[in-house]
Amino acid sequence: WRPNCLHLPLTLTVRVKEKEERERERGMEMEEERIAMVLIRATELRSKIANCISKTTAIEGSNANIGNGVHENLPSMETGQVVNEEEADTLLNICDAFDSLESQLTSLQALLQQQQYERETVMGEIEYSRKV
Repeated sequence: WRPNCLHLPLTLTVRVKEKEERERERGMEMEEERIAMVLIRATELRSKIANCISKTTAIEGSNANIGNGVHENLPSMETGQVVNEEEADTLLNICDAFDSLESQLTSLQALLQQQQYERETVMGEIEYSRKV
């Protein structure tokens, strides 16, 4: 003899669905936490890269030959290396990519929050219609 799952009491079916919904919500919360962690890390990295760019341009500015009105990269007194504009451009591109990533992650967070709000609204409407 096998129990017929189609004839489960309504209260048991509701409990199973509620448990599934709670598990889904926990999964969404974990996903939101992971997105927030990635967003924080991306912001930190973008900030560090922006600082590197600032330092590079500050060194470049202090080494520029302004006497004849032409800015030339000269060897740095501190590092003994020529400031490389290509490196600064590359860092700037990476910084822009992190900025874009931050925007996308923020949009994803907003979308997940909107979906959760809509899900809760629908669940509330279903619960209300069940009572009526």
